[in-house]
Amino acid sequence: MIILCVASKKFTGEKDENVNLAISGHGTNSTKENNNPDADGYISNPYLSIAMARDSLKQREEAKKKQAELAELENEANELKQKNEEERVAIQGLEALLIKRKRRVEKCRRLAEAQSNYKAVLEKMIRDAMHQ
Repeated sequence: MIILCVASKKFTGEKDENVNLAISGHGTNSTKENNNPDADGYISNPYLSIAMARDSLKQREEAKKKQAELAELENEANELKQKNEEERVAIQGLEALLIKRKRRVEKCRRLAEAQSNYKAVLEKMIRDAMHQ
């Protein structure tokens, strides 16, 4: 930071007591910059203000990106929940259809068994009638 202040001094021609205190080491505090950069209500170092603005902008952009990503993930989660619910309803419908078909198959099996038994009884009766 001292290098930035010295560079600032070279370009603006201003004397900065913060830099002089930091370089000489005779100050009671290290520098005003380290204690509170805008203690007077403004930032006296333009490079520091630019750096702070850049950092603030980066933080805002990162926060916007995180919120956008969070919203996108929430939308995706809601879509998945809705799709899951639709599939659950479809599965319930298919299970009901399966139960109906199983009942029909069982009914047809019993009918086929009864017909087979009836056929066997008729064949036996015919054989018995022919042997008499």
